[in-house]
Amino acid sequence: MHNRKHAKYSSYQDTIGVIKENKIKQSFHSKRPDLKWYADITEFKLNGQKTYLSALLDACTQEIVSYEVSGIQI
Repeated sequence: MHNRKHAKYSSYQDTIGVIKENKIKQSFHSKRPDLKWYADITEFKLNGQKTYLSALLDACTQEIVSYEVSGIQI
């Protein structure tokens, strides 16, 4: 029997698409609602299956504007 270390899975395959100008410049706050929204996609396992949580956050109110849970990455 051989003991092999398996490489950790990563779906990242270099830069995809065009890199846009950094308009936020690390200023993650806003004085008005709906001026800046931020998105995040989190992958986790649920009942043994990959599940994705996609959320939009308003920079002013710090509230979730919208979210979706899906079995496919959207």
